[in-house]
Amino acid sequence: MRYCFPNGQLDMICKDVPEKATPPLKPWFMLEGPVREGYTIAFGHWASLEGKGTPEGILGLDTGCCWGGTLTLLRWEDQQYFHQPSLQKKKS
Repeated sequence: MRYCFPNGQLDMICKDVPEKATPPLKPWFMLEGPVREGYTIAFGHWASLEGKGTPEGILGLDTGCCWGGTLTLLRWEDQQYFHQPSLQKKKS
């Protein structure tokens, strides 16, 4: 799950970066609602984001290690990130 329609219905097809998503799709983390209020949410399985472009309190950890990017780890207690380069060559 990466995208939702404005009414909250899931789209299970689009996997691209938000800039290339077909309107009216929105990344799940851009929908307004009570789920985000008062919480910090860490998520993965969206390598094309490269861990960037999420609102405050939403932490994207997938930085494409299996595609030649990096493995990103988060120490929850102090929200410190650690990165380990992949042993695989970068795939386009």
